[in-house]
Amino acid sequence: MTKYLDDYNAQEELLMEQLKEVESAYAKIGIEEVDSRIAELPDRLELERLSYNPPDDKELESYANSKYEAEYIQGSEAIKNNIESLRSSLMESKDSLTTSQQTALESIDKAYTGVIESISNQAIKRGLGRSSIVMNKISETENAKASQISSLESATTLELEKIDNEIIQLESVKANALASFDLEYASKVQAELETLMKEREKKTAEVIEFNNKQSKTEGDYNFKRAKEINDIKDDYGEVSESDKTYYKQNGFYPSEKDEYKDRYDMASEFYLSVPAARAKEIFNENNDLKEYLGSTYYNQLRTIILMRK
Repeated sequence: MTKYLDDYNAQEELLMEQLKEVESAYAKIGIEEVDSRIAELPDRLELERLSYNPPDDKELESYANSKYEAEYIQGSEAIKNNIESLRSSLMESKDSLTTSQQTALESIDKAYTGVIESISNQAIKRGLGRSSIVMNKISETENAKASQISSLESATTLELEKIDNEIIQLESVKANALASFDLEYASKVQAELETLMKEREKKTAEVIEFNNKQSKTEGDYNFKRAKEINDIKDDYGEVSESDKTYYKQNGFYPSEKDEYKDRYDMASEFYLSVPAARAKEIFNENNDLKEYLGSTYYNQLRTIILMRK
């Protein structure tokens, strides 16, 4: 605990604390003014950035394939179905031809059987029976029948072979059609892939350009803002030659005059309230007072105290 010689020492110590508070208050005012001017400036600029994760080549290839996948499946099935329809039609032609042949054979057989029976019946009526003449006619008839059957079978066989060849050729037609369709599909996919790659390149360039512009705008603005802040601070920290001269003469700067006048008034009020002799003693013992009053006000107060009786 501090021991005081008398109550004036305690009051003087209280005065010093008050002077320190005034000093802090004025310093705070300066800081607050700086902060206030800085607060009036717009905030640091933080602009939006575009985010783009470009697909790789495999992903683009997948996109290109998927675009034409349904069309490819539909087209392939159409080719296969068309070939199958043609094959079915040819198979029906074969069945129809075989049926027609069988019907024709039955007609030939029935017709020639009737002729032979007629020859035999006529021969019996005439009493010729199995004469050589009758047998020759029957043989001629049977030969004619065999020739007609042979001609029919040969013609039918040729038609069936022709149809079989057409059926075999259908497989080649189908293979060629599918191969041509595959090339068309591959060409479409490749064209789409190239388009997607160009779009990816364009999008990437656009995003980079946009983000670079945003960064430049931010940088320019924030640099300007930082300069304005420094200028504001410099307004309170820059000391002119005239201010330096003023400081040498008074112990404070012109901008601090009101503050030091307040300090002087406080100190003057206290020391003039103390008996003259005691005031001189505690004034001369106070080594810190000059720092708070500045040389001009300190000397002014000192003169007044020394002149008191």
